[in-house]
Formats: sequence, C-alpha cells, structure tokens
Amino acid sequence: MASGPQAERDWVAIARGRCPECGLDASAPPTRRLADSVRSVARRWRLFLATTPDKRLRRRPRPDHWSALEYAAHTRDVLRVFAERVDLALHADNPDLGWWDHERAAVDERYNEQDRDAVAAVLEANADLL
Repeated sequence: MASGPQAERDWVAIARGRCPECGLDASAPPTRRLADSVRSVARRWRLFLATTPDKRLRRRPRPDHWSALEYAAHTRDVLRVFAERVDLALHADNPDLGWWDHERAAVDERYNEQDRDAVAAVLEANADLL
C-alpha cells in the first residue's frame, strides 16, 4: 500500500479484482478453505519475517510505498479489524463497522519500527482469531 497523501482508493473495485500495488486477487477467495488460507498466509509471513535481513525488511522500495515490515504489520491489523467486524456482525443487528484509517495506523503505530517477531506472533494469533 502506498503511504502519504493520495486519492481515496476504490475498495469495491479492488475487492472485485487484482490490487495493482500488491497483486492480491480478492475476487476469488477460496471460501471452502478460507480459514486454512488465512493461516497459511500468516505462516508465510512468519517465515519471511524470520529470514529476511533487517535492512531489507525495513527498506521502502519507493518513498510512497511501504516496507515489507509495514505490510506485515498492516496484514496483522487487517486480520484483527476484520475479526472484530465479523464478531460484531454476528452479534449485533445492523452493526456499525466504522472506519479504520489504515494509513494513519501505519504512521501512529510506527509500523516500520516494530519488532519483527512480535509482528509475526500477533499476525498468526489474529489469523487464528479470524
């Protein structure tokens, strides 16, 4: 995901096709194996975070793109936010899912300064929770 000021993304369009930034195709989720797929992504993140040199992990390829660690922290938080939203949808009539400003979270939480092992551990826990 790009950081900094930018036009608001069309999330509906991204949900129907491939994201031009990360390549995720959200239009074809493996619904029968969705839980296993989410956990698999978390395991791959853990391996990547454990084996990638720190300098490479924290390097932004361009000033307007996140580092790998920032993407990992974002993934960790997306899993938490959506687990909370699913729980709310299951337990409330007409739930207000609110807005989560993921760009602000990356800055406020200093994603690129976080501990890689902690990010991986919580990312896996959030995958299990979801």
